Amino acid sequence: MIGEKNLNKDGSIGRRAFLKACANYPEFLDTMRVVAHVNGQELNPKQVFEILDEDKSGSLDRKELRKLTQKQFDLSRHTYMIDTFALASFAVAAAHGGINAGVHPLVACTAGVTICFGGIFRDVLCGKPIAIGAQSYAFATGAGATVYVALRELCVRGLYTSLFARIVLASSTTIGLRYWEHKRDRPLLAPMHGRDS
Repeated sequence: MIGEKNLNKDGSIGRRAFLKACANYPEFLDTMRVVAHVNGQELNPKQVFEILDEDKSGSLDRKELRKLTQKQFDLSRHTYMIDTFALASFAVAAAHGGINAGVHPLVACTAGVTICFGGIFRDVLCGKPIAIGAQSYAFATGAGATVYVALRELCVRGLYTSLFARIVLASSTTIGLRYWEHKRDRPLLAPMHGRDS
């Protein structure tokens, strides 16, 4: 969108080229607002550039561009979708594993929550900012695991539900909560994340 001819000689993106790309491609400006963590705020392109230009050099150098690329990947819909399907499978696998281990149903439900900590460790190791409630990892997996365990308990008490139905309903719960969060464009646990509810 910026064009190779508009880059500086060292490959960095100058203020003028950035502002031109924002003017020509509104979706580029929207993406940069998300990457700069100002999504939903009506900052003009100059303000967004000032946020992205961390060293205040007047251009986005290779180091800043690398960070932008990483943030854009981390915040992309595709990454969110892959994370969501992984969480849905973790919720079912953890709850099923807890049931097979013969633990109390409440413990089997919490297994769905604790299994998501691998994703949190990944974020820590990759240097992503972590905040309690920033995303619905634990909430969504806990809800999915709870649905799976509850349906399993109904089976034990004589109200039969097939294994396939339990898997689909539990996974759908996790996916549905994550989809709802994505559509709201703010965390489901917003008060825990320091935002207004």
